Amino acid sequence: LTVLAMVLARRQRKAIVQPIISIGLDRPFEEDAYGELSPLLRRIAAQKRQINQQMKALQDKQAEFDIITGNMDEGLVVVNRDGVVLSLNQSARDILHIQGEAVKGQHILALNRNVSLQQAIRSAVDGQKVNESVELSGKTYQLTASPALSGGKVQGVMLLFLDETDKLLAEQQRREFSANVSHELKSPLTSISGYAEIIHNGMAKPEDIREFAFYIFEEANRLISLVEDILKISRQVATKIKLHHVRLELFELAHPTSGGRQP
Repeated sequence: LTVLAMVLARRQRKAIVQPIISIGLDRPFEEDAYGELSPLLRRIAAQKRQINQQMKALQDKQAEFDIITGNMDEGLVVVNRDGVVLSLNQSARDILHIQGEAVKGQHILALNRNVSLQQAIRSAVDGQKVNESVELSGKTYQLTASPALSGGKVQGVMLLFLDETDKLLAEQQRREFSANVSHELKSPLTSISGYAEIIHNGMAKPEDIREFAFYIFEEANRLISLVEDILKISRQVATKIKLHHVRLELFELAHPTSGGRQP
């Protein structure tokens, strides 16, 4: 009797529990075997709809975030406090020379071992915002490492890479240009000032005044030509005027009175 009772109890249990087990979470009311379960199934369905709405909202935000960061020229990398990559855009892949899609979940050290980058991440994990220049693959980038806070605690770090190579090169060219312009302007001004001082102090002979005046005139024309060249360059930089290239004979420029190339 005991054995028979156990067999019957197992069958009865299976008959009662099986309809409950077979309830699908996507469509719970299709397997509504017991009316007593209807309140529970309604709550499951409502919870399912709420979860689906939240998932869709998260997916829309993620898609929007991917579109925005994907079109950025700046490289953006998000890592957690342990340095594991959570997200990065295409510009960051190009900057760090990352190939393949299996990047998320890897440690940042596996992608790049730049010392300055690692120090910036450690400082950001400690709660400090870092701005410094780093050298990556022959280019200079302005790196900003910002701590991501949640509940007053650092949960991750956002890394922003801004390419400053062209900017630094332009600054260097401007410094060189300013130095060259200063030198070129100083030469004719010195000559003009010297000849004018000689004439003003009465140190020039009457027969030399005409020659000194000619020198002053020549240096003034040279100075005007230099100023006009500077203005042309300024206009070209400001308006990006297309340059017209002309072939020149350097020998003729160096020896304008030679009458041609000499053997």
